[in-house]
Amino acid sequence: MIRIFEQERNQDGLLNTNHPNYSKCSNGGTKKRYKWVWDANAKMWVLRPLDPNLIIGPDGQPDKKWVSVNDRMPYTIMFENDSTATARTRYIKVTTPIEPKQNPATLELGSFGFNNQSFEIPASTASYYQRLDCRDSTGLYVDITAGYDVINNQVFWEFQGIDPVTLLPPEDPLAGFLFLQDSTQPDYGNGFVNFSIKPLSSSQTLDTIGARAFIIFDQNEVIPTNIHTNTIDAVAPISSLDSLPVITPDTEITLTYTGTDDPNGSGVKWYSIYVADNNGPPELYVSNFTGTDTTFRGVAEHTYKFYVTATDTAGNIELLKLIDSVKVSSGEYIICPDGDVSFDSKMTGTTFQWQVDNGTGYTNVTDGGIYSGATTAVLNLTTAPTTMYGYQYRCLVNGTTYSDVFLLKFGMTWEGTVSNAWENPANWSCNSLPDMNTDVIINGGKTNYPVITSNPTVRTLKLNPGATGTVNTGYQLTIMK
Repeated sequence: MIRIFEQERNQDGLLNTNHPNYSKCSNGGTKKRYKWVWDANAKMWVLRPLDPNLIIGPDGQPDKKWVSVNDRMPYTIMFENDSTATARTRYIKVTTPIEPKQNPATLELGSFGFNNQSFEIPASTASYYQRLDCRDSTGLYVDITAGYDVINNQVFWEFQGIDPVTLLPPEDPLAGFLFLQDSTQPDYGNGFVNFSIKPLSSSQTLDTIGARAFIIFDQNEVIPTNIHTNTIDAVAPISSLDSLPVITPDTEITLTYTGTDDPNGSGVKWYSIYVADNNGPPELYVSNFTGTDTTFRGVAEHTYKFYVTATDTAGNIELLKLIDSVKVSSGEYIICPDGDVSFDSKMTGTTFQWQVDNGTGYTNVTDGGIYSGATTAVLNLTTAPTTMYGYQYRCLVNGTTYSDVFLLKFGMTWEGTVSNAWENPANWSCNSLPDMNTDVIINGGKTNYPVITSNPTVRTLKLNPGATGTVNTGYQLTIMK
């Protein structure tokens, strides 16, 4: 990056008005105000502008104005010619030192402006020169030169008013391009420059990255701005997922995950989960999720691979990584409340013993009540209540080998056959009403969609595309999961 474009100056040292980097600007009229001020040092009357100044940087994230080591840090330096100033400004120089944690190789200049004018600089530009034709608004050309001063290790902008007749800085002390602030023209008297820069990649968590600027108006003293400071988070968080079974009959797969940021880091903000179906590419399942668990619903005889990535408060993103995989078997059985079902071990042997796991571990099943065939190849359940939702069954054959696992669930679909009344059993596929242990599905394409005039509770509710439902005022539908 080079500071000056010497080839763009003519033999007299003046910027070349025929150079292609020469453009025009215009704005409305101005309000002139004149006041002479005695300069005790120079022992003469001079015209001087007043100039409140400010640098604005990234807000960052609480509580330390966190930024990522990978962030491009945008800054705006603002300067003003106050309404109480004595004249327009003819020359302005703005500098901002490269701070210890800033990487000058990543410098990009942004837009700039003054009065009510704004000018764009091409993207990814680190050095710039332009002559602006502002004669119809200020009576002057304005030369702008900006870039990285390698010797002084600072970014700079120089604005120089140019007399269109002499092509020299104007001799008239009242001539200038930055107007005084004017209550009738709020944009007048203001100027700004934008730039962005990245932190050094070697920065560590808790390093601070600051920015400040110095502004000179005409021949006045250097005016420093405030110092804007952010705290760097240099390391992405690390996430993990609770282990999954190798195979499960359950199409509902609970994913429980945790994450930790680096010591003294900004902390984990959220997670994103990707799923690959049967060795396909990972596809986003849930993004920017702030919880620590979610449920994935799969399909029988599919194998799913799960990828997790965490993002911290500063915006550092963990590289996507494979965490675990699971195969969904075809052992899930969904029946109506108080319905019948048979589990076939499809195994041969001399002895059979069915076992059930109600959430506390497997125990042997005995005939009686809802069970029959407890010591045969096929187990029968008659009028199974919905309180048995999630029970798992397996058959121990010959005392040594287990069958596949069978999972019992309860569910029904909305049919809307006779009306839109949720409370009418004839509108449901099971000819009964769902309860708190029943999964409900409402498909599209129905003549009637449910309207609820009670306070029902269901385990889950899935509305497929095109489906709708209404809960009338004064009533409530409770969904357990």
